Amino acid sequence: MSSVATHCIRAAESTKDVDFVKTLIARCRENQELWAMSWPPVIVESEIEQAETLLAIDPNGQRVGFLFLRKPGAAWEISLVALVLESRGRSAFKAFVDFIIKYRLNSGGDASTAIIDLEVRADNQAAIQAYINCGFVAVGRRKRYYADGNDAILFRLERV
Repeated sequence: MSSVATHCIRAAESTKDVDFVKTLIARCRENQELWAMSWPPVIVESEIEQAETLLAIDPNGQRVGFLFLRKPGAAWEISLVALVLESRGRSAFKAFVDFIIKYRLNSGGDASTAIIDLEVRADNQAAIQAYINCGFVAVGRRKRYYADGNDAILFRLERV
């Protein structure tokens, strides 16, 4: 476990952790958050099995968010990050990024693993700003990528 900023980041380790992830996605779906509509339960199950799941724990010991992290090739990929509504904008994403840099990017010594990629809906301005604030740079765009016609913006963070 790592204490970064005001949140601790740790790997999901229990059934309760996995239940938290599923419940948070379901809650976001109920709130009509567009990203959540792209993550049906079968895809979530697959990602839980294939990706590393990290959790953000607030100072009160409560789970407040999760992040799916993959290393499919030359770069680490954040395939999904979600935070409970009350924790958005409170440094949890920065804590995730700091953890990944310290414990994943700096662990191998291979320069090719010093990259984190992610994509975001072009209309998700709060997420875009969080990524920019953490040092991510827009490196591309996928036109009409999502089912509703929205574009995806590709972001990258490189540590040299």
